Amino acid sequence: MNHGSATMARRSRLPWVLLAVVIAVIAGVTLYRQLHADASRSGAMPDAASRATPVHRLTAEQMRALAAKSPGQRGPATAKDMAEMMEKRQRMAEATQARNRERNAAMVGRFSTEKTDPTWSNAHEKDLASLQDSGPMRDAGAKAANFQAECRSTMCRIRGDFPNAGAAADWLQLYMSSVGDRLPVATAHQITNPDGSVRVEIYGAGRKK
Repeated sequence: MNHGSATMARRSRLPWVLLAVVIAVIAGVTLYRQLHADASRSGAMPDAASRATPVHRLTAEQMRALAAKSPGQRGPATAKDMAEMMEKRQRMAEATQARNRERNAAMVGRFSTEKTDPTWSNAHEKDLASLQDSGPMRDAGAKAANFQAECRSTMCRIRGDFPNAGAAADWLQLYMSSVGDRLPVATAHQITNPDGSVRVEIYGAGRKK
């Protein structure tokens, strides 16, 4: 009897033990999830905020201070640096123009004092005039009005008139690229008339002395 009673008592307690185990497991899982969620909320947000970099915009006063910065200091070019660079470029351009004027004057002087060699000059004048009808000139529709090629014994002068500076520049570029060894040494300048029309003059050496 005692053995049977003990067995029945254990069987009656078993459902309660199982229930307690289940409740403990559920409570443990719930507690773990809550702690994990709290840790995520308290930890992730500060980390993201700490990685954010605030944007700092320069004020007008700060920008003016940078512009007035001493040229000796490192950093972006200052206003004084820019002004000096522009002045240097202007001086270089003026020096180039001066050299071109001197060279052109020398060519004009040589042409004006040179005697004529009819045999060579006539043939060379026709050759220079024929470039007006070259393929590139026809394709571009570039043609000079009042075209004139005059040669002496070694020097030649070419003249042409154009309605504006743009047409003159286009023709001059095409003509000089076509002239080749007919005028291996040459200089050109433009004369702008009061009405905006332009005359181009080319002076060049067609052969050696």
